[in-house]
Amino acid sequence: MKLTCRVLLNTVCATLSFGILHAQELAEIPDLRRRVTDTTGTLSSQDIASIEAKLAGLEKTKGSQIAVLVVPTVKPESIEQYGIRVAEKWKVGRAKVDDGAILIIAKQDRKLRIEVGYGLEGALSDAVTKRIIDRQIVPFFKKQDYAGGISAGVDAMISVVNGEPLPEPKGEATSGHSSSFSRGPLSGRGAPGFVVLLVITVIIGSVLTSWLSKITAGISAGAIGGFVGWLFMGLTLGAVLGVVGMLATWFFASRGGSGGSSGWSGGSSDWSSGSSWGSSDSSSSSDWSGGGGDFGGGGSSGSW
Repeated sequence: MKLTCRVLLNTVCATLSFGILHAQELAEIPDLRRRVTDTTGTLSSQDIASIEAKLAGLEKTKGSQIAVLVVPTVKPESIEQYGIRVAEKWKVGRAKVDDGAILIIAKQDRKLRIEVGYGLEGALSDAVTKRIIDRQIVPFFKKQDYAGGISAGVDAMISVVNGEPLPEPKGEATSGHSSSFSRGPLSGRGAPGFVVLLVITVIIGSVLTSWLSKITAGISAGAIGGFVGWLFMGLTLGAVLGVVGMLATWFFASRGGSGGSSGWSGGSSDWSSGSSWGSSDSSSSSDWSGGGGDFGGGGSSGSW
């Protein structure tokens, strides 16, 4: 009888607490638009850029996503309740890999938490995240060096994730010549990379036309371009590059020296625009979003 009354009393208290909590307005969760979100103005633009560069590098090499959120307060919730709401909204980490993590700082509450996705719970365990909070982040926060604490915490999290065996990021080649290509200056460019090799092939062809006939120069340029394309992009794209390079060489050669030069100049301008697009992918985070990762409440909290 006493046990039944106690259970009933606990249930009533829990229900009342739930009702009171949700009667109050919950703290807002900002939209995820970049890797570091600071709604308090604590971090400078240089601080944000530096931290985001580290997180972008991790995502490029490992595929994992780590995000940072700085808010004034999470009240009336606990930081654990707020953290899981953030995780459910942001969906950081790759879908089905669930290799995301979020560092959340409630500045006015003097609370922080590392929320960990399912796929990283073995590496960023409760004990590890607690140690990162207590040893890497809190000492800086006690000195009001928030940028230093966040940067140190992010460095520690990245170090742990880098040691975890995870599926390779999509688009990264794994072996052979394609691996060399992915690590080179055309890495991740896709179609723009093909355009660059094509333009180089046409330049070679235009030079060869100074000594050879149009047909011979086109065949030679196509052979060279096809070979280079095979080295970097495989047999199929190499063959396509060779044929297109040969035809393009003939086309520009038939227009004459000045005309061919004009055509090349236009191609160079197009690639410059493509190169700018590629670099903006890593430097600008305005369109960055989570990959669909799931969280289950793993991680640790702390205070300073």
